[in-house]
Order: sequence, then C-alpha cells, then structure tokens
Amino acid sequence: MSEEKIFSSEQLGKALFDLDDLLVRCALQNTYFLLHETAKCAKENKELSGDGVDVGIEARYITPEVVSTLSAHIKDGGMDEKGIISYEFEGVPVRIKIIKRNYKFLKHPDSVVFMYEGFRIPNPFDGYWKSRFLVR
Repeated sequence: MSEEKIFSSEQLGKALFDLDDLLVRCALQNTYFLLHETAKCAKENKELSGDGVDVGIEARYITPEVVSTLSAHIKDGGMDEKGIISYEFEGVPVRIKIIKRNYKFLKHPDSVVFMYEGFRIPNPFDGYWKSRFLVR
C-alpha cells in the first residue's frame, strides 16, 4: 500500500507556475483548466494543498507541435492509458489530463485570479466537482 504524499503550498505553487510557463510555451495559456484539488483551492482562494497539480486540456489543442514541446520539457514522464500526461517538478507530481469529451462545465469556464495570476476553472464548479472523477 503506497502512502499519498502531501506537499506544501509553496511546493505546489512552484509546480503550478512551472506548468503554466510550459503551457505558455506551447501557446496553450488560454486553453487549459485547473482540475481536482488545484481547482478547488483556486475557486475558494485558499492555499494550494494536495498530492500534486492537476490541469486539463481539450484533446483538440494537442497538436504535433504541442506534443513536441511537451516531450522536450518532460524528460521523466509520459502519457498513461487514461490520457494523463504526468511528470514531476522538484518532486511534485504534475498531471495534465487530455479531455476527449465535451462537458457543459468546460464550455464557459470561470476566470479566477489566484496567486496573482489568472486561471480558468470549470463552470458551474459544483457540477464539475460532483463528477470530477468521471471526466475523460
């Protein structure tokens, strides 16, 4: 049985900004959504908490150029069978879920200012939160 590691808000914040920087380099800055605990913390404007950083990107934005840029940055990671690209930043797991289905709560995302930056979160958030483990 593996023990789930919990990271400090500072560690998670550094990983989130590294991911944001990577997605800006992929020209995806206005296309990704915060997901799971990362999104909940942003929605509630609380310190980051949890076992990593989670975002989602719709599959239509995953072009060969994006894959090339991600591959150049992610040395010790990759994509699993569920369509999640994962890597670690300073030991913190970073997960990018490739979203293949259309969801009502992703059509018109909310924009939130969190940690002095703008991020997108699902809207309505309650609908997403109830079904967050089913998103694929």
